[in-house]
Amino acid sequence: MAEFIELAGVRYEVDNMGYLLNPTQWDTEIRDWLAAKEKIELTQDHQKIMEYLRAHFLKSKEHPGGRMIIMALPRIFGKEKGQAQYFSELFPGGFNQAYKIAGLPIRHSCC
Repeated sequence: MAEFIELAGVRYEVDNMGYLLNPTQWDTEIRDWLAAKEKIELTQDHQKIMEYLRAHFLKSKEHPGGRMIIMALPRIFGKEKGQAQYFSELFPGGFNQAYKIAGLPIRHSCC
């Protein structure tokens, strides 16, 4: 069942778990609201990951998988921060938490 959130005069439709249903509606208002709900204080590094996730999703219409994300981290951050542990520090709720704050729908596993 969908719910509506209104922020700064804009209505956003989210599912019952808080995932934005229309990724093209994502903006800083809903991003900040989603991050606050997830108890995440956003940094530039969070934003870099969200930009990667969104670019991949909007181009391919598929979520980048966990392995793909981890392999992209050194390109995004360089060798020092480009590790799975750093991703986990940024998004302790894992990949789905990152997808949610990035305004992407929940990723359903096939198996």
